[in-house]
Amino acid sequence: MKTYTFEEARSHVKITGSFGRENFLTTDYDLPELKFLTIGRYRASGPINGCSVIIPRSATGKIDLKFAQGGTSISIGRNTRCKVSIGAWRPATIKIGDGTTINECRIVADNSDVEIGEDCMFSDGIILESNDSHGLFDLSTGAHFNTHRRRIRLGRHVWLGRSSRIMPDVEIGDGAIIAASALVTKNVPPVSIFGGIPAKQIKSPVSWTRDPEKANASEIALFDELGFGHLFTRSA
Repeated sequence: MKTYTFEEARSHVKITGSFGRENFLTTDYDLPELKFLTIGRYRASGPINGCSVIIPRSATGKIDLKFAQGGTSISIGRNTRCKVSIGAWRPATIKIGDGTTINECRIVADNSDVEIGEDCMFSDGIILESNDSHGLFDLSTGAHFNTHRRRIRLGRHVWLGRSSRIMPDVEIGDGAIIAASALVTKNVPPVSIFGGIPAKQIKSPVSWTRDPEKANASEIALFDELGFGHLFTRSA
């Protein structure tokens, strides 16, 4: 991979707004090939520094990144296919694992850490809301009570259904399924289905496969690791 400053990449990649010299794009794509990447800003005043973006050649899709402050790192995994919009309001880290596919997702990254595991599958209309993005005050005491850094973590092989929404401080376990239009406000254990508003457990243990009729080798390996490998054959 080769690393470029945003300014070096600007002649080939769609980068708008003022960025300082300490923002870096690392990729093994030739820059003119990065037509699916856009980088921009929310505010026009003052340069931003300290942002980094990593995109390997095997990543494809449509990736739209916007920054309001510096200090954010974004890493896209190998063999991913993602239509994703990431808005970094305050410093954040965002990692998308190898083999993940995203039909459409908006990630609000704001004083937070967002981690998406390997081989996850997102439908469309999905939102990952990693922080409040606005201040909350207790008017009986004057206390500002939502200043802490927050996180969203998805394990491996997680399926998010259409229009689902994941809220701050949520962890979703390996192999889990989130039903369409669910609002997830609490942790989801591995190999379970959650749905509803707010989301509640529907069934466990249960997981999913990309092929509607059989599990592939990597899925069987995960099920084996989770204690369910005896239900599958390696030739499946």
